[in-house]
Amino acid sequence: MKNLKTISLAILCLGFLLNCKPGEERTLRYEDGAIKAKGYVKQDAQGNYVRTGDWVIYHESGQKKAEGRYSEGHENGKRGKTDVLIDGRQGKWTFWHENGMKSQEGNFKDGKIEGKDTYWYENGQKQFEINYKNGKK
Repeated sequence: MKNLKTISLAILCLGFLLNCKPGEERTLRYEDGAIKAKGYVKQDAQGNYVRTGDWVIYHESGQKKAEGRYSEGHENGKRGKTDVLIDGRQGKWTFWHENGMKSQEGNFKDGKIEGKDTYWYENGQKQFEINYKNGKK
């Protein structure tokens, strides 16, 4: 009987974890209604909404612009030259040129670039690589 209770509790907990979402789903749109970005937000300790979990950002043409994960990415935080929020980036981030070719790929830790960051030309040819530690070359 004790094993049955343990198994039932484990199944209940697993079901809860599988249905857990990182927050409230958000879709941001350009003025013409095209999707600008999709991902999740949650409230921080001050009640502000912050980006969390996986996000996909799109060019105005609808082509994918960037894809990666946020952890506490504040909307008013720093943005890169691609106009994609830097604040809160975590893990692997990939960026694409408007023609669909990969433009940049790198890893982030606490919103700072970390490790190898690779750039490509619009024709797909590798442009250069830079190594970072704590956001510095």
